[in-house]
Amino acid sequence: MSGSSTTSLIVETSRGPCIAGTRITLYAIMDYLKSDLSHGVIKQDFLLSDEQLYAALQYLATHREELEYQYAEIVQRSEERRAHYEQLYRARTKFPSQPVKGSL
Repeated sequence: MSGSSTTSLIVETSRGPCIAGTRITLYAIMDYLKSDLSHGVIKQDFLLSDEQLYAALQYLATHREELEYQYAEIVQRSEERRAHYEQLYRARTKFPSQPVKGSL
């Protein structure tokens, strides 16, 4: 498989590099890889062909350092948002944040 056909299967979008014709970012693929899920599981969950998965893996390998940095930034922003909304929820909810002893 030539490099040009591999890279044509990966497109840059406002969400980052994606598999062409899908909304699947390579960051989503990275999540699966970091969770030690098999290539078969990745293909099945994202409904990818062998060629699409190969292109994603090749792109990730070629651009590893840049993507790792961007991925870390995304994870940090996501965690900050989660903490922010959790704090808002706790401030607004009528329910206790910890279960009452003796309750389910």
